[in-house]
Parts: sequence; C-alpha cells; structure tokens
Amino acid sequence: MQYTPVTRTDSRRRAGNPSRVVFVLGVFGAVLFGGLYLVTSSVAARTVPDVSVSVFDQPRVPVLSARRFPDVLSVAVRTGRLKDRLSRAEELMPSGSCLTVDWLGKRLASVNGDTSVTPGSVIKLVTAAGALKSLGADATYTTSLKGVVADGVVSGNVYLVGAGDPLLVRRDYVLSEKYPTLTPTFLETLADAVVATGVKVINGSIVPIDDRYDDQRFLPSWPSEFYGVEAGPLGSLMVADGSQLGQFLKPDDPGLAAATDLRTLLSLRGVTVVGVSLREAMPADVPVIASVTSVDVGQVVREMLVNSDNNTAELLVKEMGAVKKGAGTSAAGLEVVKEAIAELGVDVSSLTQLDGSGLASGNKVTCQFISSLLASNRDEFINRLSIAGEQGTLREYYTSSQARGRLVAKTGTLSGVKALAGYMTVDGGEPVELVLIMNSDGIDQAAKFRPVWNALVDATVRASVNPTVEALLP
Repeated sequence: MQYTPVTRTDSRRRAGNPSRVVFVLGVFGAVLFGGLYLVTSSVAARTVPDVSVSVFDQPRVPVLSARRFPDVLSVAVRTGRLKDRLSRAEELMPSGSCLTVDWLGKRLASVNGDTSVTPGSVIKLVTAAGALKSLGADATYTTSLKGVVADGVVSGNVYLVGAGDPLLVRRDYVLSEKYPTLTPTFLETLADAVVATGVKVINGSIVPIDDRYDDQRFLPSWPSEFYGVEAGPLGSLMVADGSQLGQFLKPDDPGLAAATDLRTLLSLRGVTVVGVSLREAMPADVPVIASVTSVDVGQVVREMLVNSDNNTAELLVKEMGAVKKGAGTSAAGLEVVKEAIAELGVDVSSLTQLDGSGLASGNKVTCQFISSLLASNRDEFINRLSIAGEQGTLREYYTSSQARGRLVAKTGTLSGVKALAGYMTVDGGEPVELVLIMNSDGIDQAAKFRPVWNALVDATVRASVNPTVEALLP
C-alpha cells in the first residue's frame, strides 16, 4: 500500500506588521458605525420625536394605602360606625321579633330575618305596592249623581253612584279626625255642583248605587270588636268612613248613609228633596247631573300609609279586584296584590295576607320580605310615609330628636305587635332601610317598645355622607 507523506507546518503565525492591523480594524469600524448612523437617522426623520419629559414624584399616599380605594373606604367607615351602634337595639329586642337594617348595599343588622311574624299595619306597605303597580298612580275615582232634569226639576229619583273613593268625606268629619284626611274628596263639593246646574227640586228620592264592590261589610279574619270601630262597614259608596251626620254610631248600610248625607247637604243649599233615601235599582242610560273626582291613587296610597287608614286599605284591595279580576271582593283583590308584588321581583313565598289593613292577626311576613319590598319600591314609598315628629302616625314621636323630619316609616300596632318599617333619610346620600317587627305580650305598650325603637333610631340617625369619597381621594 502506497502512502503519501504529509509535511506538518506551524499554524501559529506572527503578525507581520501590527500597525497595519490596527489601521485596517479602525477603517472597518468607522465604516460600520457610519452605516448604522445613516440608517437610524433616516428612521428618525420619519417619526415624531417624543419631547415630553417624565418626572417621577414621590406619591403623597402610599401605593398600598386604603385611601387608594376611596369608594370602599368611605362605605366601610360609614357603615362600620352605624353597625356598632345597632348592637344595642339587637340586645333589647324580645324573642319572637325580627330586625333588618340595610345601607349602602350592605346588611348591617339581621335578627331572625327569615322568621314569620305578624306585622300589624306594616302590611299596608304590601297593599300600597300592589295598588301602585296594578291600578297605577294616576288613576282616580269619580262619584256621580244621575237623573233627568228639566227646568231645574227632577221628576223622579236621582241616583248617587259610588266608585269606591275611600277619601269621600264631609267637612265636619275631617275636623274630628285624630289624623285628618290629607287630600279629601268633599261630599259638599258634589252638592255645590248639583246646585250649580240649576236643580231646585227633586220630586223623588236619592238612591244609593254601590254595586261596584260586594256587600261584605267586615272581613271574617277580624275580631268582632273591630267592626265599625277600626274599619267598616265597607262598600263602594262610603262617606266619612261610613258615618252619618247626626248619628253617634255608624249605620249598617254605608251607601244609604251617604245618600242621606247628600240629601241633608242639598237641603241646606236650598234644594228640595221630596222623598227619603231608599234602595232601588237604577234604570239604564241615566244621564249624569254632576260629579266629583278624587285625587289620584298615588295620593290615596299616601293617605293610607301616612295616617294608617284602614278603610282606605280595604277599599284599595277591593278596587284591585274590580279592575284586574272583574270582582270587587277582598279575596280577588288580595290575589292581585300578590301577583303585583311578584311582578316587582320580590319573593312572595313568605307572605300570608288576609286583609289590606293589617287588622287580621293571621297576616304573616318576614323582615327580609318587607326589606326587599322597601328596596324595590323606595322611590314610590319614601315620600308617602309618615314623618317623625311632623305628620301621620309618627307625628308625636321624635319631636325633639335628630330623627325629626328624617325618619319616614310605616308603623304597625296590634295587641302584642309593634312594628316600624321605613327609611332614615340622609341629606345628599342613600337612606338607611330599616325593618323592626316585634311580637311579644305587651310589646305594644310604650314602656316596652320605646326603648327598642329609640335604640334603633338613635343608631340609624347617625348615618352620614361623611367621609365622602372626595375627601378620601389621594
């Protein structure tokens, strides 16, 4: 085998001339950097230079400070102060009671919130929500007198047709009320309107027509001692809660009493009414002589809530039945109420309602249910409730307290029942929503319920818009 010898040479060579090497490298670097300069200059020429200068300042508030979240801190501080105060009211509550307090989207107090209790007149909040939803706040009632007039003379009967107006009253009655009717429909106004048409003589009788509602005068769920005292006798033609001029006791027939009152008022105005008031069927197509229209349902609801008007509550229920079910009965109206509340998005599974007024001890609610009702109907309720120290059933309470004019609420009272549900208003801020329903022997006596009410009100009256979000901004 033939092989070719290979001669090995030394790869480590010396630089022949160091100066030449340095010169070559310098020229190469200058060319390289010059090229880069031309490229970057051309790019820069096509862009707008950022001439702003960022200067870093030391923050006045540390990055992790709670003041970096002013909304959260404002709510936390304000609700925290109020929550601490509510503990006293919770301690004083008797067993068999419930309490909820909500503010700024937070539940600050809850005692037996889901316990079923008897609410007394607080049930009127349920009736109110149902009426505003199903009847509408703008609806009105019109009471009319019908008959055939010729040359100022009615040859036969005239017919006083009731529309269910719960605020139809006489002037003298308003003067005698503990809580005077706020927006009355005066029967005297109807009498004046009849005179204004030129009627001088009615040769027949004044006949009451009150068939819009049924003839159930009292609800079976009421104690008999309430009949005619706390409410009733009910009907679609009631004047002054069914009372009659010159009578100490209420007659059994409120429609006949109303017709008799109108006869008296017309006589005082020079109109001769030959016949006495009686019951008789009205012929078809009898023309209207004169009429009187009530305030709207929104104001009727306000009347019911401010003065805790039992008859107004019951007639509103019957009106709901007449309008929505074609039956002017309490049973039909209560169905409408429940349906309307459910349409508002409030869970009605805990509601048992036997009447519109709250006189029935069998009515049952939870504080959570009433709380939900207050929240969903705040705009409708807040200006239609009694006012502490000023108006309605809270007129005599908190007259010298910071709660005066700020606490607006519905009260509730039965034997062994005392309740308060409404809002503590805050100037420029969201109101506190409070519900307190106490069921206990003797709790309706001032010595027992006032300490609890006072503790609750003293706590909620401290609700404030301070500290504001603006005050906490970094």
